Amino acid sequence: MWGYRCIERLSSYQGEMKKIKLRGHHLFCLQVVNLQGDPIYNPKHCANNRKFQEMMCSNPNEGIEIVRYCGDTCAFCPSWKENDNKCILYDYEDGANKIDMDMLESLDLEIGDEITSKELRRRIKNKFGDTLPDMCNWACPFAEILQCGEGLKRIKTVEARVMNPVIIF
Repeated sequence: MWGYRCIERLSSYQGEMKKIKLRGHHLFCLQVVNLQGDPIYNPKHCANNRKFQEMMCSNPNEGIEIVRYCGDTCAFCPSWKENDNKCILYDYEDGANKIDMDMLESLDLEIGDEITSKELRRRIKNKFGDTLPDMCNWACPFAEILQCGEGLKRIKTVEARVMNPVIIF
C-alpha cells in the first residue's frame, strides 16, 4: 500500500463478486505491513500481497471471507504447502494456529465469517488504536522491519481517504 497509487477499481462482475480469502492473522497483517522492498519474503509473495492490499484499499466494500487454513495471500510464501493449502508454521501442530484464533477473537470474528474491508479497518482501529496486538510480540520478529506500527497508525485516516478515488500512501 505504500508508494503506489490506490485507484478506485472499475469492475463489471457478472453475479457474485469473489471474496478475498484470508486466515485470521492476515486480517490484521495485510492492513499494516509494508511489503515494498521486503527483505523477508520473495518478490512473488510480496507482489501477490500488495495486489490484495490495493484491492482492499481501493474498494471499502471489498468482501473478505475468513478461512481456517491458507488464503489468497499465502501463495508463493515459503511456508505454504500448495498440495494441501496449509502452512508449515500454523497448520500441522495442535494449537499452532493460536495466532489466527487470537486475532479472530480480538476482532469478534469466526472462521467462515464474511466482512468488508471498511468494517475490518474499523474493527482494527477500534480494538488496537496505535498499539500493535500481543501476537506481534510473541509470534512475529518482523514487525519493525515491515513497519507495522506505522501501518497501524495509517488505518486511522484510511476511511477518510477512501472517499477520494486516488490515494497516495
